[in-house]
Amino acid sequence: MNKTISPLWAIVGALVLGAAIYGFTAPSKAKPWTPPKVTEDATYEFMQDIGRETGITFTFMIDKEFPWIGRQDEKIVNMMISGKQWMAPEMTEEQWTAITTYFTSHGFQQDVTNVGANPNQWMQDAYKKNDMVCTIVHMAHTQGNLILELPTGMTLSCGPNLLETVYVPTTQESITNSLAATLEIPRSKITAVTVEKEWDLEQTHVIRGTYLRADEPYPKTFIVRKTDVWQVVMSGDEGVITCETLRTSLGTNTVPEDLLTSCFEE
Repeated sequence: MNKTISPLWAIVGALVLGAAIYGFTAPSKAKPWTPPKVTEDATYEFMQDIGRETGITFTFMIDKEFPWIGRQDEKIVNMMISGKQWMAPEMTEEQWTAITTYFTSHGFQQDVTNVGANPNQWMQDAYKKNDMVCTIVHMAHTQGNLILELPTGMTLSCGPNLLETVYVPTTQESITNSLAATLEIPRSKITAVTVEKEWDLEQTHVIRGTYLRADEPYPKTFIVRKTDVWQVVMSGDEGVITCETLRTSLGTNTVPEDLLTSCFEE
């Protein structure tokens, strides 16, 4: 006996088959792109400060090796610096001036050995201070041998030159760097750092002091702690904090009474 297929079942079957085919052939949704992770070290903080002070819109930062011509025992050495790199796809004349001014006003010297140029495509400038070295590659829009437009993009690379004498910053300089990073302001905006008192609490070094910002008339109290690196516990922008919050931030309950004057008991 012949059986006939109901039109309704035929429609359902067609829909199921179509859904299955679409499931195999439909393009997969692309995952949102996220910037690569970068190691947050002294070079990272230094380059963040450049961005804050110059106002240049950089792309994401990456861990990057870049070439550097150094000297060791009076000999020229071609080396690779393990550092960071930032790129600014478009620049203005004011930003070109700002990046140069940043290095010269912060005690960097131009390193002529690492300055170079290709008149058709790029020009490299280089600066160094103590063990920190930086290269700035200016990239021009070109067509053949013609430079179509200046200025345009820039690649900034910085890192420590391990052949140079490693500079050890003073306590005030280290605290200034930490405060600037916490407050997200240029280091040059912090005009004075004064250490008032120091404690050693359970293998943690704690300092209380004051700092002065260029745009504010009165000093603010800060508290920092150091195990392996400096960490800002109180930057003066939090207002009054409880002593329990201070103990938690310091990671200890044995807080000296004269340090507790910076907080209040609930």
